[in-house]
Amino acid sequence: FFCCQIKINMICSLSGQEVVEPVVSPAGNVFEKAVIEKYLAQNDKCPVTGEPLSVEELISIKVSTVAQPRPVSAASIPGLLKTFQNEWDAIVLETFTLKKQLDTARQELANALYQNDASCRVIARLIKERDEARAALIALKDQVHSQPQAQAQENMETDSDGFSKDLANEMTALSKELSGARASRDTSAAPKEQVQKFSQKLTRSIHKTSPAGILSVNVHAMDDTKVVTGGMDCTAIVFDRAEKKKLATLSGHSKAVTKAAFHPVGTLIATGSRDNTIRIWTAPTNSTNYNTHVTLSNHSEEITSLKF
Repeated sequence: FFCCQIKINMICSLSGQEVVEPVVSPAGNVFEKAVIEKYLAQNDKCPVTGEPLSVEELISIKVSTVAQPRPVSAASIPGLLKTFQNEWDAIVLETFTLKKQLDTARQELANALYQNDASCRVIARLIKERDEARAALIALKDQVHSQPQAQAQENMETDSDGFSKDLANEMTALSKELSGARASRDTSAAPKEQVQKFSQKLTRSIHKTSPAGILSVNVHAMDDTKVVTGGMDCTAIVFDRAEKKKLATLSGHSKAVTKAAFHPVGTLIATGSRDNTIRIWTAPTNSTNYNTHVTLSNHSEEITSLKF
């Protein structure tokens, strides 16, 4: 009796390649185990039938491994020499390709370094030209500012040289007349000696520290315990120095409050701001709940002075 072993090649239904570790689905389709498990990790259906399928439902197939016969080309010395020659030619071709790629990479690197060096030179030249232009601009500004002053001084000297004696006498008489009509010096302010004796009685931080700064302070004429301040934080604060507490915060300006003042006998408060507006604030009797009564926006620049 003669026994003959026949190998049956099984093809994976998913990859189309000969399987090494075959598994079969309940529908009878053969798959490579590694390929179908990777597919089922992302999908839960059979790639052939579209029916639900899981890894647990796959059935492994045990097949006998048979050694592949040696190819004819490797069965003789001339065949082996030819195989070695083909492998050598493939290695030489691969080496040539790698050297060619290396030369190309070196050339690209050299071009990149050259472009970088050229860019650095251009940037350095532009920076130098910028600095020279700035210096020339500063010199031109100084020259422009100095020319009007020199011209004005020259005109003054020319004009003074051209005064006649009659005109000078007339100007002197007019100066004496205006000096006599000028209001007498205001002596209501505290003398210098008294101011030097002033001492600090109270310190409070009532405005925000960012941005920091108080631009205006005013004390009520009838009640010197009430103080209103205008600050860089776009608000005005009403403060009671006797009770040492903040009574009201007047918010409404969009920029720093440059002036703040009480009405001499009433509860009105006026504030002026760098947003070019003046606000009049009112509060009910015996209350510090101030609200904007009227907003004056006729100015085109910031408010620098106000008074009731």
